[in-house]
Amino acid sequence: MSAWSRQLPAAMVARFSTQQPAVLGRPAEIGQERTFGIYLSCHNFSAHFLKKIPKCRRFTLLTIKRSAFSVKCRDDLAAQATWLSTIVENLGDSQAHLIAGAAFQIGWSVLKLVDTTQGLMLCEPDFDNDPIYDFREDVSSTLDVLHAQQTLMSKVGCSPTDIRFDDKVVIFRGCLEEARIYGERREPEKGDSGWYFGPTRQHSSPSANDLEFVFAYQLLHRRPQLVSAMCLPANWIVVWEGQKVVGIADSDNKERLL
Repeated sequence: MSAWSRQLPAAMVARFSTQQPAVLGRPAEIGQERTFGIYLSCHNFSAHFLKKIPKCRRFTLLTIKRSAFSVKCRDDLAAQATWLSTIVENLGDSQAHLIAGAAFQIGWSVLKLVDTTQGLMLCEPDFDNDPIYDFREDVSSTLDVLHAQQTLMSKVGCSPTDIRFDDKVVIFRGCLEEARIYGERREPEKGDSGWYFGPTRQHSSPSANDLEFVFAYQLLHRRPQLVSAMCLPANWIVVWEGQKVVGIADSDNKERLL
């Protein structure tokens, strides 16, 4: 049995069938050293700060000024941004380390202090363009992902496993457009998230031509609901139906989404 062929629990097999492809060789490294900061468990993103916002509300950007830098986000994320700023200040150890160019890994994102016309600003990767090299001042996407991941981790009662936006993911070509898909994670490596996503209708191992590599951040545009589950541990399986997670099995084949 290959590393990608573990069976789902009986309750999930009744609705879906899966068989994952054989493990492929690790893709080439991207053109950037992975030297940023510290990984911070998204469990520390306390549910105390998470709020339900009416869908019809219009948002404005808010700038929060700290003693050494400022942070910009949607106004509904002000409390989360304050928490984030405090974490960065603590990771910076002292204000002497909070200088332009300093970078910090917070969950799946890498935040960087950038000198702007408004002073020193805490910025996130530019997920809409080239996040490998470019940064933007609005950190709302980082906070949204932390929120989604923390919420799911709380539901299933597990600790997150490291994932970075520039880690690579293997997907079965075309599966992201299908209603029912699943994902399974093997042990991650440097630059490799360990995630594979495929259609639940798949019954035989795909060929190399059936697969493609993407960066994790590209899923924000292609199937954003997947990102919330990407800090789950290795050997866990997740099943989606449309935008909704309908099943999660842990490494012992125990259903965790009850």
